[in-house]
Parts: sequence; structure tokens; C-alpha cells
Amino acid sequence: MRRRRRVRGYSTSRTDQGTVRFRSPFWTPLRRYRAGEWTVNVLIALTLWWCWSGAAAAVFLVLELVRSIRRAHFVDVGRFTAGVYLVRRDNYPAFFAVGFARYGPEANAKRSGLQVVVGRLSLIVCAMLPRDEWADFQHRAAEREALRKDGAR
Repeated sequence: MRRRRRVRGYSTSRTDQGTVRFRSPFWTPLRRYRAGEWTVNVLIALTLWWCWSGAAAAVFLVLELVRSIRRAHFVDVGRFTAGVYLVRRDNYPAFFAVGFARYGPEANAKRSGLQVVVGRLSLIVCAMLPRDEWADFQHRAAEREALRKDGAR
């Protein structure tokens, strides 16, 4: 009879017999709260649509969607990026501000795009790199990709 060797803390089979897998429930209290919040928002939007117009309802829903952001979201399109993020609590800006995003933290850094701050929410559209550095970045990225593909073979 052959004995299985067991390493402390590791099992020789995929799962031990009798292992219970815990799956969190779908309707957690936070999800219930958000579902209720969005139900109320949709009812308000339907009322706006019925009383005024579909445009008023759409604007309300978009503003509620932007207001409910809890973490950063960015979309990259080539050299440019657009997104929203929350300003740190210890660095509250004015309630409403319009300004320029810059390539670096220095005061004399070049402008890279436009930034609008509403409360703690910052909406930004900017270039990731200056135009003259972008071609060099793409060239280096292509070289890295070629090396990665050669190394994978």
C-alpha cells in the first residue's frame, strides 16, 4: 500500500473532502440600499419625463450617475484619457472649480487638459503624454510587445 505524502498546510487533492465553500448572498445590505436608491431615482426621472420632457429626465439620471461615483473610472482613447475620480477628503477644493490638468506637479509644467471639480468629484479630460513624447512611447511599447512575444515562444 502506497502512502500519500502530505505537506503541512497543503492538501494533495484539489479540495479536501467536506470542504464548505461560502458564497456571499446577492442581496447584501449595501446592494439593497443602492437598489432602493436607484428605484427612487428612476421614479423621479419618470415623473420628470411625464411633467416636462425626456431631456430633463435624462439629465437627472446622468447627474445622479455621476454623483454616485465611489471610485475612479477612466477611459483611454489613444493619447488622451477622460475620467472621474474623487478628491481626497483632506484636500477639499471649492464647491465648483474649472482648471487645467498638468503633466506634472510642478507649477510650471505644461497644460495637458481640462479639469472640472464639483464638490469632491473631479472630471478630467487630458493627454497622457505631450505630443513629442507620444511617438517615442509608442515605439518603446511596440519593442516591449515584440520582446514579450519572442520570449513566449
